[in-house]
Amino acid sequence: MSLLEKVVNSAFAGKAKHANPAELRKRIIDQNALVQQLDAKLAQASLEWACGAQGGSQTLDQLDAQLTMARRELRALEAAHTLAAEQEKLRERAELAALHVTQVNAVTSHLRARDRAAEALSKAIGEAAAAFETLHEKSAKAYAASPGGPINWPKGSKVGFGELRALVEQELFRLGHGARTNNGTGFGLRFPGGAVNDLRFVNSPEAIPSLVDELHSATEFTIATLKGKPAPSRPVPSNVQVQQTFPTADGHARVEALGTVNEVAPKDDLADVLAKPAKPTAGAVREVQPAASPTLRVEIDRRTGG
Repeated sequence: MSLLEKVVNSAFAGKAKHANPAELRKRIIDQNALVQQLDAKLAQASLEWACGAQGGSQTLDQLDAQLTMARRELRALEAAHTLAAEQEKLRERAELAALHVTQVNAVTSHLRARDRAAEALSKAIGEAAAAFETLHEKSAKAYAASPGGPINWPKGSKVGFGELRALVEQELFRLGHGARTNNGTGFGLRFPGGAVNDLRFVNSPEAIPSLVDELHSATEFTIATLKGKPAPSRPVPSNVQVQQTFPTADGHARVEALGTVNEVAPKDDLADVLAKPAKPTAGAVREVQPAASPTLRVEIDRRTGG
């Protein structure tokens, strides 16, 4: 076994087979200090031998042997350090190459999955566009076939393009609001194109009536009206509460619940409910809050007069 191997094995006995350049560097510093110390001792011993000191020759031989061995070990440590540093660089490059492969594989997997999602989304959008075209076409034909003509067409039938577009945007908002975040107070990624025209549902999209329910109710209402039958009232979500906030003398606000929309005005729209005068208070704010979401506050109307 060479001296270099002995030095490396003794320095890293019981440790991982790859040497640590930092530890070797520390040993080089210590070994270099030992060499300098032996050099100083050898110089002093040489002086004493020259002056005829007893046993000076034997001391010189011992110090010279120690110094020779110390210098050999220093050179071995320096060579070991150079080799360990090169091996460390090779390991780092190998680890970086492996990491690069792993990351590229992850990127590839995610992008392939994105491509599949894009195909599914494109197909779904195409089908949705065709369905919307049918929705609009059948609505227009129903309006054109009205027995009494446009003048007798019942309001609330939702056959206009603007009404249908608003319903579709609302359905996108309802279905695409994303998972709740921040302990249920916010939402994640929203599907593009979603919009809500009813302030009751700004922060509670899960309470929005579905597109199917909205149009089914409008269909039944229109048919009943044209047949001269009592038209079914448009449903109002029962969990939406109407509240009023009153400022207090200490600058805070007092919230008073007026009841649910159905309790306050079962057959009226929310806008009509909020338009009706409540308790006369300067600076009053009318608000709504779904019972299932106590943190929600949607400000509807703000009055500055009494």
